[in-house]
Amino acid sequence: MGFPDQKYLGAFYIPLLFQLVPQKYRRNLALNLIAISPHYFGQHRKSIQNISRQNFLETEHKRMVNDRQSMVERAVKPYINQEMTVLDHGCGPGYLAQAAAQYCRRVIAVDISAGVIACAKEINSQPNITYLTENKSDRLSQVGDSSIDFIYSFAVMLHVTDDVCEQLLKEFFRVLKPQGRVICEFRLESPENKNLAIEGSGKKKSLFQRVLDKYTLRVVNRPLEKIERFMQNSGFEIVSFSENPGYSNGYYTFVLKSTQFAKVSDITVSV
Repeated sequence: MGFPDQKYLGAFYIPLLFQLVPQKYRRNLALNLIAISPHYFGQHRKSIQNISRQNFLETEHKRMVNDRQSMVERAVKPYINQEMTVLDHGCGPGYLAQAAAQYCRRVIAVDISAGVIACAKEINSQPNITYLTENKSDRLSQVGDSSIDFIYSFAVMLHVTDDVCEQLLKEFFRVLKPQGRVICEFRLESPENKNLAIEGSGKKKSLFQRVLDKYTLRVVNRPLEKIERFMQNSGFEIVSFSENPGYSNGYYTFVLKSTQFAKVSDITVSV
């Protein structure tokens, strides 16, 4: 995703594991692999550490199903209908795709990690979901021009470099139908969360910082002006943006449409 060592579950051998493991064990394999990644189950392990491993996996799976169902009903369902083709960008193990598939004709779910796509196919498969692995983090090479009615991309833009972010927005513009909408998530820069110099700072990082960079998720905080410029360069206008429910540290969801860019003063902001 711009940071080469953050493609979790991207090892070439993970899809091969699913071919080697008997079918009846593949679901459990998928849950165990997802639990390794800091994106999904791992950060909640301490709160339920006194239960068995299998109970932990099933508890976390159920939590993810319910959480993503609520998220789709709140943020995605108002924009889609049963006639639409929806793009889930950065789909991970498919919990959002599974929820969104109830409300549209087709979900195309894309991720750069072949391993996480293999997991998604085992635990969140539906007839109207197509899972795709994209080899380049800033491309949608398997998605046709003007073929998508609605795009959502959560927890992606705030983890990619500026170059990847801007190129992805251009790809969204390419694949989106003229009247389509996009929802994507950014973290706004503020005095409290001033962005660390991740690229090109010229400063030598400490050993601790290098280890932290390698094994934790990096969050890129951006000023609104930069986000606005990326969207303008990509042909998008901000319809609205609002702080994510349950957060008070700069995580915002943006709704975009592909028309002439609007001034910030004309944009609806909700806190």
